[in-house]
Amino acid sequence: MEGQQLRKQTARGARWSVAERFSGQSVTFVVIIFMSRLLSQEDFGLVGMLVIFMDVAQALADGGVSQALIRKNDRTASDCSTAFFVNVAISGIMYVLLFFTAPVIARFYGHTELVILTRILSLCILCNALMMVQQAVMTASMDFRTQAKATMISAVIGGIVGIAAAYLGAGVWAIVACQLVRSMTNCISLWTMSSWRPSFTFSMASLRYFGRFGVNLTAAGVMHTIYKDLYPLIIGKFYQAASLGLYTRAAQFSEFPSNNLNAVLQRVLYPAMCMVREEDERLRCIFLRFLRMVAFIVLPVMTVICSLSDPIVVCLVGEKWAYAGRLLAILSLSVMWIPIDTLNLSLLQVKGRTDSYLRCEIIKKIWGVAVLVATLPFGLEALCWGQVIRTVFDLAVGMYYGGRMARVSVSRQIMEIVPAILVSAVMAVSTCFCIGFINNGWMRLAIGVGVSAVIFIVMIRLIAPDILSEIKYLLFKRNNGLMA
Repeated sequence: MEGQQLRKQTARGARWSVAERFSGQSVTFVVIIFMSRLLSQEDFGLVGMLVIFMDVAQALADGGVSQALIRKNDRTASDCSTAFFVNVAISGIMYVLLFFTAPVIARFYGHTELVILTRILSLCILCNALMMVQQAVMTASMDFRTQAKATMISAVIGGIVGIAAAYLGAGVWAIVACQLVRSMTNCISLWTMSSWRPSFTFSMASLRYFGRFGVNLTAAGVMHTIYKDLYPLIIGKFYQAASLGLYTRAAQFSEFPSNNLNAVLQRVLYPAMCMVREEDERLRCIFLRFLRMVAFIVLPVMTVICSLSDPIVVCLVGEKWAYAGRLLAILSLSVMWIPIDTLNLSLLQVKGRTDSYLRCEIIKKIWGVAVLVATLPFGLEALCWGQVIRTVFDLAVGMYYGGRMARVSVSRQIMEIVPAILVSAVMAVSTCFCIGFINNGWMRLAIGVGVSAVIFIVMIRLIAPDILSEIKYLLFKRNNGLMA
């Protein structure tokens, strides 16, 4: 009964988390398409230059507190209030640091307008801090329905403001307005919809718990963020702002399905695995089932995007972004492995092995920096191919460290995802063959998607009908499902 209840709770959480992520992000994606047609590559490049500073500040501000709060099954009101005040205080410090270092950032890139852009855009960090506990508490209880409502409201309002500002000629400020209004609206919505309010209590015991659990996660998170955002940083420094705009557009298109699935995994699977972290066999079964399901979702999707990268970019955002299609094809082969890597790393967090998590990230980043340095002199495409090499290595390291927590070897994990790789390969070859003789972009896109969908459905029914049943159960609550 307990296993069945966990399965139902996880499935319900997955449905609403998918709705929350993909509804809000779909609105954002549409907004980006409209704004890409109204704004220049340089406008997006300027905001892209600030990504590393905003992301590092956000990683430091969170400090692993949200993950620690989710993991604590017996969390108290004092725990939540302590987390709130700690997070707000650190976020305030991060904002002050960014405020006063804004001129340094502007001089680094050689764009004086980055001073005021940094100071305004940094306000998003404060908004995120104010709603962190509400999000953590809702995630722990798998209440993604409320978060879905807040996300949709904020995405629509932020999108309307951004498109209107772009249409009126606001330039780069349209992007800033869109992001800031979205963060503020999301914060207000969650406070309105949530019953939790901070009390004037502060627990040193809670602070010590957050510190023990969060210090390694924070270090790993900051390392990951710095490395991930090194690419925009270096492209913005050594190339033109337009080149960074092309790269960020390709990266956003490639990351849309991968990152959203990644977020769903983190928010649904992590609390579900935390509930059974002392039951090794159940944890192992849940991990293997999700491994196969994730592989059968993300690998085919990213393969289709890779195969149709040129018509996707040209049809959606116009000919001026055409070169981004070539970068998108390469980056799709990189990000397709990230959700599987994340799944493995989640096991380290579930088991409380943040020391191994940090060690794993250190190994990955040393290799990643070496690849970055080696590919830097050869242009944007070489940098993108370097990311493919880096993520495959990351996956191998993640499988080794994470798999040990569930007693699943690297070879066993590879065997589990080989069928998904086979399906993806057949889809790619068939799609490229069918659209090779078509010149019209929209026709190539429509036929390519149709061919890929038919092949996927046929092959998954033949190779992995159990995975199809599980996906249906998670999304639509049909059939019996398999999750124990």
